[in-house]
Amino acid sequence: MSLKDILKFLLLFLFLIFLCSCATNIKRIQADEDRILSQEEGYLLIGIDTQVDLHRIRIDGPQNIFLTKNDLKSGGHYILVNLPAGEYSIDQIFSYRNIKFRFDKDNWRFSVKPQMISYVGDLEVSITDFGFGGYFELINNSASALVYLEENYPNILDKRKIVYTGVLEDRFFDYVRSYKEGSNGGSL
Repeated sequence: MSLKDILKFLLLFLFLIFLCSCATNIKRIQADEDRILSQEEGYLLIGIDTQVDLHRIRIDGPQNIFLTKNDLKSGGHYILVNLPAGEYSIDQIFSYRNIKFRFDKDNWRFSVKPQMISYVGDLEVSITDFGFGGYFELINNSASALVYLEENYPNILDKRKIVYTGVLEDRFFDYVRSYKEGSNGGSL
């Protein structure tokens, strides 16, 4: 095997590694239309609360994704996207200075359930030290998430069950659902 063949093989190998580590940029759903295409997809709902614009957030799972700066402006808001069902984790957050903060995947795990809206919590981000430091926390704000869906995505919410899939267990959505069913108020 010549040096040229070894270099070609090495270049091909590095290219394949690069392709495997790539993530897809996704944008939040704009229209209140149920867009789940297969039985193995679900919706991810995540809140973002930050005092500065962020560059991007990398989420690893069955489909590695980037939430991009268009959806990561300063303030508090929610992002709803459809994804393949499975286990995911927040892997990296990039500050407005494009400084990368890496996370222990075991502590930032959540799941996207098939045919459901999976609320994972509100990611609170506080960037310090001129963009080089930060404080990050995933908070369960189920009541606010429900109000957001009722106001912005009533059609999707009417067709899909919402569940909390963040840290620990929360039965808030089950409680609201049973209350509405008991009072003939519809489904949740």
